[in-house]
Amino acid sequence: SDGQFRFTQVDGSTYTISSTDYDVPSWGLRTVGDINSATDPSFIGKKINDVFFHRNRLGFVADENIIMSRSGEFFHFFPETVTDTLDTDPVDVASTSKKVSIIKSVISFDEDLLLFSDQTQFMLTGGTTLTAANVAINVSTEFETSSTAKPIGAGSNVFFCFNKGNYTGVREFYVSGDSDTKKADDITANVPKYLPKNIFKLASATNENILVCLSSESSDQNALYVYQYYVSDNKRLQSAWHKWDFGSASTDKILNIDFIENTLYIVNERSDGVYLESLDISPAVVDASATYLTYLDRKIQDDTSGVSSAYNAGTNQTTFTIPYSITNTTC
Repeated sequence: SDGQFRFTQVDGSTYTISSTDYDVPSWGLRTVGDINSATDPSFIGKKINDVFFHRNRLGFVADENIIMSRSGEFFHFFPETVTDTLDTDPVDVASTSKKVSIIKSVISFDEDLLLFSDQTQFMLTGGTTLTAANVAINVSTEFETSSTAKPIGAGSNVFFCFNKGNYTGVREFYVSGDSDTKKADDITANVPKYLPKNIFKLASATNENILVCLSSESSDQNALYVYQYYVSDNKRLQSAWHKWDFGSASTDKILNIDFIENTLYIVNERSDGVYLESLDISPAVVDASATYLTYLDRKIQDDTSGVSSAYNAGTNQTTFTIPYSITNTTC
């Protein structure tokens, strides 16, 4: 309420083993039952691939399992009692597939959870109240998926990447309104060799119908690959892929991107430091107190950002000093 937040390890409890006290998180304490009646959560001893929040439960992805805390008690992964089954009990369920399906990421979709492994997509469903008794993981579709970029929701659809040799493809997962079946169309089918490999971040702004992809390839680390589309009456009438370059691959390395409303925030590493920059993608954008937009990278909005000017009457020149190094001399 005062605008502050706390970032720290989960509050733990003191647990004594052989006269030695250990501070452990709340999920490390079995307060009822034993190892057989109140088993360890299945993420213990395994790599956690993703963290999510669903139906008032904190969830982890580990191996082929989805593990969720007690309802409303986000750091409790042991049951409250072993003499009865409660609706608030933790949920620990494995995928049902004939393939080895290590779940890599989770995203909310159509009131349920959409789970991604390397070759299969699953739906985690449950009743109106999600409980250990009614939860289920069922195979939805079987498409190859890249594990380097987490899928991202965009309205009622989900975008995810897949590998195409030295290139990357992007699919759009959705539910067909005619047949109520789940589909995943390849939106890069017309440009199969356009997106570089090693796409590691997707960002989407649904208010402008735009998807942005970021690659870790050294030759493309300064570039954003952009997909824009126009939808009317549930039909995609237009779509296009294009590329935005920032500086050069030898001077600029984009570390991360994300949208907040119509603004794309870019974390860009250069030789003189790491910068947080913003890009307004709204149509018909104009500069403040102007009727036009100046197309200039790294614009500074005011005189308080380290910009100064000095006029030399002898040479009749004005020298401007800016708070960063110029690496691109193109005018």
